[in-house]
Amino acid sequence: MTRRWTEQEVAKLRHAMSDDAAPPAKVRKAYRSQWEAEYAGVLEMRKRAGEILSYGYEQITLVLPGQLRYTPDFLSVLPDGTFEMHEVKAWLREVARDRLRSAVATFPTVHWYLIGESRVPIRLRTPDDVPSARKVVA
Repeated sequence: MTRRWTEQEVAKLRHAMSDDAAPPAKVRKAYRSQWEAEYAGVLEMRKRAGEILSYGYEQITLVLPGQLRYTPDFLSVLPDGTFEMHEVKAWLREVARDRLRSAVATFPTVHWYLIGESRVPIRLRTPDDVPSARKVVA
């Protein structure tokens, strides 16, 4: 079953990713996109609230079957030691989609999230949960 975000959580997330809450230009340069920089702000808020212990940007590279490599945008660690992987994508090209599906299948104990155009995290529990459309709108 997919985790449902409360209206309050969605509102907090949208505010954190709005232009009003965008990190300064110096911070944005550390990320590949503006969305990634904004999402780092969301993870920082979660860390300060005690929801996560730590997070990092492109910290690890996973080796998938067939010696493919995949580097998730963000890795976060929950207080219970569970790992979360967050992928921020407006467009999901075929190669990226296939690698994300393979990663979800290979590491099922990790909590996987895809952040698309709506900027609301989608929990990916199985490879079939990865959208097949190019534009990530959910």
